[in-house]
Amino acid sequence: MIIPSITHCLALALLVTLAACGGADPATQVKDSYSALSSRDYAGAESGFTEALTQLEPGDPDHMRAQLGLYRARSYSDPVGAKKSFLAYAKANGLAIIDYTQFISDLVSGNHLDDAIAVVGEMKSVFPDDPKVDEMGNLLVAKAK
Repeated sequence: MIIPSITHCLALALLVTLAACGGADPATQVKDSYSALSSRDYAGAESGFTEALTQLEPGDPDHMRAQLGLYRARSYSDPVGAKKSFLAYAKANGLAIIDYTQFISDLVSGNHLDDAIAVVGEMKSVFPDDPKVDEMGNLLVAKAK
């Protein structure tokens, strides 16, 4: 009778664990990535959103959530690139004001006021009659001074 060594048991346990993690549900990945974003783990959030997007189809609500989360996470490491990508996505997908304000909030949190002000400028062209857009722009300009 062969008795497995502790090393073999640990290796088998690791293999089973890795196999279980490999096919993560993309909706769960999106949820976990938003948790990472809230915990200020921007690199972890970016990685999770990126992985989830490979498994989601455009048009799926989780795809849009993951895409917006990815822009928000990237706003901390690459604010200029994130801004450019976000604005192109916003234009193509008719995003709501809340989507803009969440992204702007992340830019402000990362101390990227010029980029935040630029997004408000684009937001103004999309929502020209909304007084909240003007208020936000005025607050950001005052903060930048």
